[in-house]
Amino acid sequence: GAKKSDHSASTTFEEQSSTANNSNSAAAATDEMNNIHNDATVQIQVSMLQALYSALSNVPKEAIQIPETPDNALNSCIELLQHHPDETVRDSAARVIGSAVSLLPEIKAMQLLHTLVPTDYNQHQQPPQSRPELAAAKINNRRHSGSVSSLENDIEEEEECKDMNMILHGRAAACYRIMSSTVCESIVCLEEEKLYFHNLASMVKDWMVDADEVMVRKAACLAIGPMLGHGLIQLKEVKHTVLKCMRATEDAEVHIFLARGLIIAARKKQKLFICKNGTPVLDGALMMAMSAPVAVQKMFHGFLWIALGLEQQESVSKSTKQDSKSSMHRGYVSEYMALAEGENGRIMMSLVTKSLSNIVSVKDVW
Repeated sequence: GAKKSDHSASTTFEEQSSTANNSNSAAAATDEMNNIHNDATVQIQVSMLQALYSALSNVPKEAIQIPETPDNALNSCIELLQHHPDETVRDSAARVIGSAVSLLPEIKAMQLLHTLVPTDYNQHQQPPQSRPELAAAKINNRRHSGSVSSLENDIEEEEECKDMNMILHGRAAACYRIMSSTVCESIVCLEEEKLYFHNLASMVKDWMVDADEVMVRKAACLAIGPMLGHGLIQLKEVKHTVLKCMRATEDAEVHIFLARGLIIAARKKQKLFICKNGTPVLDGALMMAMSAPVAVQKMFHGFLWIALGLEQQESVSKSTKQDSKSSMHRGYVSEYMALAEGENGRIMMSLVTKSLSNIVSVKDVW
């Protein structure tokens, strides 16, 4: 009788295990189907946003109802920018916003920038204790203390960190797109907005190194480019932050986006980096162009090609039918060499001769 009972118990256990395994498999299959569905939804949303961006960017202004068309585009994208969980969708929404804002009067464009990227601490910025990196530190401290009762608070604060990082990424992405739009040429000159732009540039600079998530840091590195180009922040104020972003311990994606931001700044303001404050940035870029992963190297090759004036030299050479390599020692390169310390000038010239002189154009569509 005892043996029969043991056999019966064993059979029951095996049935339960089989049921549990089947249940786990079903749950895993359901999760996989949900992930596939979510990925497909994201791809559809990104495609629709890209189509909307193309329509706003390429259709003649006279064919667009203003302000109805850009207003409708903005209304559909602001919610995605601020709350969508997928980074690609938020980036695409910001791109549409940048295109739509170019069709608006400067007053409305400025109001939108204030709304999407607030800088007023009392009303909009998260208090210091809610900053993602500090909140995460608090969660870790409580876990090490072994407090079980604080588990729900931990979960809430983790969700708050995720939400705040999404918000910060959306703000940085919107900032880059609006600051890169054609309307920015006029709004940056508004005397009454000087304080706002000063605070905005300072905030973006902080995000470049202090933000907890890579997506926020890389978006901020991109946004600082047009700000430097427009003179909203001076190179001497941001050079140390730029150099911190070049550290080997930083994520390669941040390095790539930093190079993109610097390219925008260099194209907007010629000889921006040919000065005492710009030399350390060029030295750091030289290091990245020589020793970083290949994808990062290529981006910094492009930055140096533009920052050293080789892009303009290429254009002049084509128009005058001269050999661009024969005049490579002139222009910004020689000026950099006069400012550079140690072996950097010689190393830069070697890079120019062997690699940068072969570049025909730098097209970074982002």
